[in-house]
Amino acid sequence: MVVWCVRMVTKTQEENAKFVLAQWIETPNTVVFWEKKNAFGKPVFECNRAERPDLIIRSPRGDVAIEVKSATSMANVIDGMGQILRYATGDLEFSYEGEKLNPVCYILATECSPMGKLFAFEKKFVPRSTGKNWAAQQGHIPLQEYRYTHMALRTLWRFCDNEVRSHGWAWTKGMGFLLSGVLNNPNDVSPLIQAKLAKTQYIRGI
Repeated sequence: MVVWCVRMVTKTQEENAKFVLAQWIETPNTVVFWEKKNAFGKPVFECNRAERPDLIIRSPRGDVAIEVKSATSMANVIDGMGQILRYATGDLEFSYEGEKLNPVCYILATECSPMGKLFAFEKKFVPRSTGKNWAAQQGHIPLQEYRYTHMALRTLWRFCDNEVRSHGWAWTKGMGFLLSGVLNNPNDVSPLIQAKLAKTQYIRGI
């Protein structure tokens, strides 16, 4: 099994982490756009707001916006949860060379996403149950979930529910985390999105 985890501390290291994630995600049919000019020569998307996601993926399955945070700081990851919620509830518009980019989901990632988690310190999985096994069989959640990543994801979804109830937000975009196929199969290191759209939880590839 390939293990990916790049320590993210300085701005340069953050750029390197974004590069590692982009390399992990990119395929002949999947392009990763960056939010600003970078040392790697990657294409840069345009946005009508200064606060914007770090990466946007364009794939046959739809565009995906990604915020990248450091796996070493729980507070930093929680800040990222607030950011993707602001992106989804705001009026951001994205394009590349005049062609509109329309994210179907907003997700949070860290340099440890390819390991199936967002926090570097995590080692324990959420205990399995009959209900969780059924949900995994239905493709709603992966077979395994790291404990703190699981808790953070459900917290994000509660924030989303509150936006719907308190501010009338129309939850029309998937909201979640970028994780890995290793949660279903130790030999599968492909990118895996775990997200929720209104009342529906789902997992899917990029």
